[in-house]
Amino acid sequence: MDVNSVELNKIVDGKYADAGKSAESEKKTVNNSLGKEAFLQLLVTQMQYQDPLNPQADTEFISQLAQFSSLEQMQNLNESFSNTSALSLVGKTVTVTETDKAGNSTSVTGVVDFVNRDGSGKSYVSIDGTTYSADNVTKIYDDYYLMEQKLPQVESANLTFDHEEPKDLEINLTLGEDEYESSAVAVMVGDKTIDASYLKYNNGVLTIDKEAFKDFETGTYSTAFVFSNSVYSTVTDKVTIAVKGIAATEA
Repeated sequence: MDVNSVELNKIVDGKYADAGKSAESEKKTVNNSLGKEAFLQLLVTQMQYQDPLNPQADTEFISQLAQFSSLEQMQNLNESFSNTSALSLVGKTVTVTETDKAGNSTSVTGVVDFVNRDGSGKSYVSIDGTTYSADNVTKIYDDYYLMEQKLPQVESANLTFDHEEPKDLEINLTLGEDEYESSAVAVMVGDKTIDASYLKYNNGVLTIDKEAFKDFETGTYSTAFVFSNSVYSTVTDKVTIAVKGIAATEA
């Protein structure tokens, strides 16, 4: 029986059927099937079992070695990039999503206190004292975006005030959250500042008393809101007020 035939019979479904290999070793080979170790093993096997009557040229092996070197560098670069990316999360607000064996997903959002790595080089982020795999970070929030979510908000509206049938105007708005919460709001319609005595805020609704418009001429006015918070945020592009009819003072 030919020796090469005996050796080649050990290959089953593209793998070596080595009875002495442990389950753990088999698992490791499967996990590394696309890695540099598998690439190198394949190259060595190819050299060992090449046809002696028609051997491959040296240039082919050199080309394959170059591919192996490139693969190794890419994997090292990816690992370094992954670790650097994880370290850059310190102080950032992130969302971590984890899925259990039953397929149920849970998400946690918070500020990353620190990042550590285990012996295998895997990175973990700590949020409120709990550690999560950096691979499970699904969202990273920009600081300015987070600030915008807490700033006072004004709902878009095109309102009409009619001198013939004067009524109070209502505008939906919020005063913000946390350090960006406003204690008061000033309103300017066109180039006129509405006196604070005409303004009333209650449960998300700002009411402008009809008396505030008694001197306004017919026309459409843009409305600006200035909030008394830590950054004095201003909203200018949400509300327009169209004034029509003839004011009583003009009759």
